[in-house]
Amino acid sequence: ILSEDVIAAVEIYTYFANKLNSVVVSFTPQGKLLAKILELLKTGPMNAQHIRRALRNMARADEVDKSINSLISDGGIKKIGPEEYKLAG
Repeated sequence: ILSEDVIAAVEIYTYFANKLNSVVVSFTPQGKLLAKILELLKTGPMNAQHIRRALRNMARADEVDKSINSLISDGGIKKIGPEEYKLAG
């Protein structure tokens, strides 16, 4: 096996893992919560309290906060002030 073979295999694996993740995660409760947060932020910047309130029937406040932190880590949203967020990009 050549180094080019290993590089190609890693690229193929990464491609399939990303595709699978985009399909599977969106159907999990966590994935739905992440999608909803992103949907809320499409309207403009929002503070954490408003996000929690909008999602109170979907998840507990601590779950919303974990999802917000996950989206910040992944680069999907940016923190623009104390507990205020907007879509990245």
